[in-house]
Amino acid sequence: TGINPMTGKKVYVATDYHEKQLQRALLQFSRPENANLVREALRRAGREDLIGNDKECLVRAAFREGTNTRHTQREKSKQRTVNSKTQKRPSVFAKNKVKKAEKKAVLTKAARPSAKNGKKLSKNK
Repeated sequence: TGINPMTGKKVYVATDYHEKQLQRALLQFSRPENANLVREALRRAGREDLIGNDKECLVRAAFREGTNTRHTQREKSKQRTVNSKTQKRPSVFAKNKVKKAEKKAVLTKAARPSAKNGKKLSKNK
């Protein structure tokens, strides 16, 4: 409503989508994917002292463009999916499945009784 229920005075309410995202990012400042939004919100509020590597800072300073960039978790997962689609390597699940099949084949060959000299072995010996 934009009105404080205790005092009846007007209170600022964000109506812009981007501004709401900035507020949410400030509440969830520890999530890596919100780092850029947190930096932007702190700059708008004039609290650049909370950007840096000190203990009391909310978010680390961003790397400059052209240097090594730190990727967020979401960007890393996107890179992995792109690389996995282009390289077409077997997944860990497929490798484990092959290993289990090989192990099972070896065990069944070793556990099978074999007929030596034409004689059959009985199971109840």
